[in-house]
Amino acid sequence: MGVMQHHDAITGTEHDDVKQDYHRLLAQGIETATSEAAKAFSAILGMSTDLNFTSCPQLNVSVCGIAIEDEFNIVVYNPLARVTSYYIHIPATGYYYEVEGPTGEVVESHLTSLIDYFTEVPDKLGSTLIFKAENLPALGYQVYKIKHTVKKEKMKNATRFVEQVDQMGFQDNYVNFDLSTGYLKSITLSGVTLEVSQQFLYYNSSDVSNAYIFRPDGNNRNATEITLVTNSVLINDGNLVREVKQSFRGGINQIIRIYKDEDFIEFDWLIGYQDTSLGGKEIITRYITNLETQDEFYTDSNGREMITRKRNYRPTYEYSDEEPQSGNYYPVNTRIVIKNETNEFAVLTDRSEGGSSLTSGQVELMVTRQIPNSLDEHEYGSPVKVRGTHYVTHGVSAEGNGGRTMAAVERNIVQRKLIQPWLFFTTDDISVKQHSFLNKELQPNVHLLTLDSWGDGTVLIRLEHVFEKDDDPELSKEVTVDLTGLFKPFNIHTMKEYTLAANIPLEESDRLSWAQLKSEDPSSPLSKAQRLTRDEEDLVITLEPMQIRTFIATVSPVES
Repeated sequence: MGVMQHHDAITGTEHDDVKQDYHRLLAQGIETATSEAAKAFSAILGMSTDLNFTSCPQLNVSVCGIAIEDEFNIVVYNPLARVTSYYIHIPATGYYYEVEGPTGEVVESHLTSLIDYFTEVPDKLGSTLIFKAENLPALGYQVYKIKHTVKKEKMKNATRFVEQVDQMGFQDNYVNFDLSTGYLKSITLSGVTLEVSQQFLYYNSSDVSNAYIFRPDGNNRNATEITLVTNSVLINDGNLVREVKQSFRGGINQIIRIYKDEDFIEFDWLIGYQDTSLGGKEIITRYITNLETQDEFYTDSNGREMITRKRNYRPTYEYSDEEPQSGNYYPVNTRIVIKNETNEFAVLTDRSEGGSSLTSGQVELMVTRQIPNSLDEHEYGSPVKVRGTHYVTHGVSAEGNGGRTMAAVERNIVQRKLIQPWLFFTTDDISVKQHSFLNKELQPNVHLLTLDSWGDGTVLIRLEHVFEKDDDPELSKEVTVDLTGLFKPFNIHTMKEYTLAANIPLEESDRLSWAQLKSEDPSSPLSKAQRLTRDEEDLVITLEPMQIRTFIATVSPVES
């Protein structure tokens, strides 16, 4: 992963041959990590032979070799230090399935159609099996058994074609569509409705656009809409999730998913090859609301603090509007937000994308770039198809969302979606069906950022406060974590604090001192001087909003 810290790997600003090399390195790393995970699970379970795990990295194109087996297990590992739930989508073949949970119970599931036929992909399967893994243990796993069964009736496939769809979803979570155009019309979450429409568009690339530069053609800078195909709509009205599949010109497909008990709407999109014979195309999706948000919007910085952005403005110099689109684009690592005095609308991404709000009440994100020579990408011998997901949420800015602020809602979604459970597939039998490596889960505003063996009876531990100061009246407060007896496999004896990189003890770090702005806030109780007075045997740690603290702990294994 260290190699992937280069900005090209993170943002995609590289040519196709470099991208392929990154893919090679990542694939090797994932394969090695999967093998090591199998060894670790085997040791923990006291098995005489190692489990045979695979991670099915091609789930996004409906490829998973083990899914054709009559019976197999999925180990769902939750890397968060708190309990979570997760909807699992896996490729399926056939019509008869039964999902068995960790305690032997039958778990509700159903089949749905693929977002695309993936005709160029060998070994792909023809449908998707969906079920919900509930109450995954904190820093732990659950095992689900998938069985092909023989029944008199086919398993329910809730997918069908309809001429039009007006509304799809559940009682308090649903979406409405415009019957005359087929476009999204509004989104309702927790009973609160907001007018929202969505489009796919493209900017024509100028001659200087390349892997490193986004610059629309000067003769036609406005984005051109990619129209929706409205002859029929594929819908899925299952009990767990309900879907509407849309098809756009130019090989663009999208599934809008509404989950019964989630606080977001999922936009699963797939962008096919665009005709670039007359020049490159920069594909965007645009969400249009009825909120009056003026010229301000907000983007995250590395998935942490939110930064206020102002259209056609720079705080430290006079802005030039020669590039009205690209000059207002900013990196979006996890979310982009617009809001007014009372309401907030956010789009959360599954990867780093460029984004902006070029008009009040609108958000746009660039989902792929197809530029001859510079970004002429291929997979499976064909022009690449790009698949990704946006998680859209909205609500009352203050505490009107089940007692939570929208900032709290968004941070919860970001954590659950960017640190998703990892799926391990195996045909081996696993005796212990569920287990947590913690004796208690951490608070909702604390993230166990790092837990890594450091050698010689030590482990590296990083704890992170995931909220900003003004995100939430309660969750933005200082939080205290007691690590005494937290981990089941080992006991902690001492904890020595280090700098963030874990290479210099905090007491030895010597940084420049900067003049501080006057503030009405009281001085921090967690100043460096006060942190240095902490006894190394003190396992109670206090975190301020957005603070990350790094420790190297001496440990000993817990005797069974």
